[in-house]
Amino acid sequence: MKRKILQLIPVFFCMFTSSTIAQNIVFDTLTARVGGNKSIIWTTSTFGTGFGHKIYSYDPGGRTDLRIAARNNSATWTDVMNITSLGNVGIGTTSPSAGLHVTQVSILPNGDRAAAILGNAYNDWTYFGGNAGGKIRGSNEGYLVLETNPGSNNAMFINSVSSGNILMVNGGGNVGIGTNTTNGYKLAVNGIIGARRVKVEQITWADFVFQSNYELPSLQYVENFIQKNNHLPDIPSAQQVKEDGLDLGEMNKQLLQKVEELTLYIIELNKRMALQEKKMDALTK
Repeated sequence: MKRKILQLIPVFFCMFTSSTIAQNIVFDTLTARVGGNKSIIWTTSTFGTGFGHKIYSYDPGGRTDLRIAARNNSATWTDVMNITSLGNVGIGTTSPSAGLHVTQVSILPNGDRAAAILGNAYNDWTYFGGNAGGKIRGSNEGYLVLETNPGSNNAMFINSVSSGNILMVNGGGNVGIGTNTTNGYKLAVNGIIGARRVKVEQITWADFVFQSNYELPSLQYVENFIQKNNHLPDIPSAQQVKEDGLDLGEMNKQLLQKVEELTLYIIELNKRMALQEKKMDALTK
C-alpha cells in the first residue's frame, strides 16, 4: 500500500504541473493522463478493461468541474459524480443545482433508492426516491426531528404533486390539514374528520342544575324566550353558529343543562300529577 501511494505522488504532480501536451503514465491497471485533458483511469485486472473508474477534469464553459465516471462491462464511461468549481456536488447528475444534488442514474429496481443515509446499530436510516418510495426513520431509542425557525412566515409543508400542500405546520406550532390558514387554531382541517372516539376535556359541567341553590327557569319564561328569539335560553342561535362555529365541549354541556332542566320539569310535573290523583281518589271515596 505504501509503495502504491508513493507511485501516485509523481502522477498528481505531473497532472497539475505539466504542459498541455497530452501523455499517458501507466502503472499496472492505472493510467494517468496529463496535459490538456487530465484524468486518472484504473481498470480491474480481474474482469478486464470493461470495468473501471475514471477521475477527470471537464470544462463546461465558465468553470472547471471534477468528474468521476464508471463503466460496468462496457466500453462507454458513465458520469456518476460531479464536483463543480462553485462547490456543488452532483451524484447521478453533471449539473448539480444545490450543495448536494442526488439523482438516480438509471431506472432503479424495486427496493433500491436514489439515496440512503444509514445510521448505527440503532437502525436509524433515511431513504430517498426509488420505486418503493422514500422513508425517514429515527433510531430505535431516539426520536426524529423536523425543524423550522419560529415566526409567522416560517412553516413546514407536506405536499402532493397533484393536490399541492396537504399538511402544514407553521412556526407557532399550528397544524393545517388541507389548508394553510389556521386562523389561530392549533388544528385546522378543511374536510371531514373520521374518528372512532373523540375526547374533549371540560373544566365545568352541567351538574350545577341539580344543586339546591339553582334557580330553574319557569316554563312561562322559557316559552316567552322561545317566542321572542326562536331558540332555547343559553343555546346559541343559528346565526351565531354560522358566524362563530360550534364548540363541541361547550355545546354538549349546554345541551346536558337543558336535559337536566327538562328532567326537573318532568319531576315537578309528576309530583303535581300524583297530588292530583290523590285528590281524585279522595273525592271518589
